[in-house]
Amino acid sequence: MNEMEPTIKEQIKLLVESGIMDTLFRGFTDYAYEGKNYLRKSELHTASKNFQKELLGLLEE
Repeated sequence: MNEMEPTIKEQIKLLVESGIMDTLFRGFTDYAYEGKNYLRKSELHTASKNFQKELLGLLEE
């Protein structure tokens, strides 16, 4: 691995901080529900933020 390349942890942290992870989470959730929007937008936002918080917490362990 190139010393200049970010580690997996750094890459995931960048995805979360940049908002890309939020977009991916919402996209996967929408795909899983086949666009039927079982979650209200506010619930989806909360679920996405909780997921990202959990993900960052796992990286710290």
